[in-house]
Amino acid sequence: EQDEELCIVKDALRRGLFIRPTSPSLAEYAKISHELRLVNNHVYWAGNPRKLLLVIPTACLEELINKAHAIGHTNTQATVETLRKICYLLWMWRRTYEVVAKCPGCVRNQVPDPVLPMQQVSRATAPWQVLHIDIVSYGPIHFLTIIDAFSKFLVWEKSSLYDVVLGGFDVDAVLY
Repeated sequence: EQDEELCIVKDALRRGLFIRPTSPSLAEYAKISHELRLVNNHVYWAGNPRKLLLVIPTACLEELINKAHAIGHTNTQATVETLRKICYLLWMWRRTYEVVAKCPGCVRNQVPDPVLPMQQVSRATAPWQVLHIDIVSYGPIHFLTIIDAFSKFLVWEKSSLYDVVLGGFDVDAVLY
């Protein structure tokens, strides 16, 4: 079975012509035409000049991706990394994702995320038993806020860089 688009690419490479982008696949081949090589009537991608990767015809894609995925029933990314070492195919990640998503073994073994019960919030039964503490900032001004969970009573303390740096010093004793 011949891949019609790959035959057009072969013909263009053989004649040294531009690949006419009449379909999305041919448009992608046209973008990388400077990296394509024709060797023994097979199209290779020379993205890495030291290693030519065979361009896979569309008709063989699903079978090849299934074989690469069956090595360890790996996820999409690991399957793509395996394929990138041996061949080149257009839209590799998307096509691999589609095939891996349909794998019956992987679908059967998928475990849904467990629904966890909500965490119980401890309730205060007396004042100052449970406190909510936070630092609220507005520009250079910072407030340490403490809220009593029982009475909803709010206490705050304004602080500044001056207070933080000189907080433990008796400034009057040092300056005078």
